[in-house]
Amino acid sequence: MENDPPPAEVVTKDGVTYRIRRLTEVSQILPRLEKDRAFCAYAICQLEPERFPHTRWYVAEGEGGEALVMHATGSLRGSLYGFGADLFCVGHAQALDAIVSLHPGPRYVSRLWAQVEHGPILKRHYFVLRGSPLLFLQFSPNPPKDGLGDSP
Repeated sequence: MENDPPPAEVVTKDGVTYRIRRLTEVSQILPRLEKDRAFCAYAICQLEPERFPHTRWYVAEGEGGEALVMHATGSLRGSLYGFGADLFCVGHAQALDAIVSLHPGPRYVSRLWAQVEHGPILKRHYFVLRGSPLLFLQFSPNPPKDGLGDSP
């Protein structure tokens, strides 16, 4: 049937078997992103109704851990998202390797969101021109009195 999810694929990496599935429902994806909302903020925005149809999401699950990958196309005219394809990765590096070995996404990616430990895996699958760390700002309802941290 048209609405049936695609069948799971199986990949073995370093003796660990991963089950890889394409996720097609926001309800399957959001709980995985909410584990680290600060890092996943961009990906959470891609779940909005006007953006979600332009994304593909994959999860790898196995004894070695879990990873989530999003491929997004820049199809929203007049916005930051119109400048090419994006790749977002979160989770266990070996599970990520299992996903991108089957579903590498577009040949050219403009922006890449990944964790530091994903670097060696991604460099095996992609030509990474340059990388720069993301800096996160965290807001608190209790501003620091000394400028260095949360006030009690």
